Amino acid sequence: MGKYLVLGLSAVLFWQAPTIATLPAAPLILAQSSTGNAQLDNLLREAKKYVDAKDFNNAVSTYNQAVSLAPNNSRIYSGIGYLQTLQNNWNAAVNAYRQATTLEPDNAEFAYALGYSLANNGDLAGATEAYSNAIALDPNQVEYYMGLGTVF
Repeated sequence: MGKYLVLGLSAVLFWQAPTIATLPAAPLILAQSSTGNAQLDNLLREAKKYVDAKDFNNAVSTYNQAVSLAPNNSRIYSGIGYLQTLQNNWNAAVNAYRQATTLEPDNAEFAYALGYSLANNGDLAGATEAYSNAIALDPNQVEYYMGLGTVF
């Protein structure tokens, strides 16, 4: 994990309808362990407490406050997307993962998570594109091919 702080949630696999791939077992990696911004660090700690308590609505709300302080932090958006998937809020997950992939276009995990969210939201063409992008970025991940296979 290096310089990133892992905030809550152990690895979780999502098993949806047989035609939908599973989201990677990915913890929330939201921000550097010390951002240099005390207010942002406090918000991230507060959000982690909500995540640990499985209070995902308040966690998302707090992470959204963090976004206002760090709008270019792709990992905060990815974390929001992940929390939204836990609640089956597919539109919100898609929006968050789109922002994460815009900020960090070379991150295959973000592309895969976007594909997963798009597939669950019924956008199979968009999911195909996102899964294909994930494969192009990291062709060694079998689950990326499995995701593509479920929507192709």
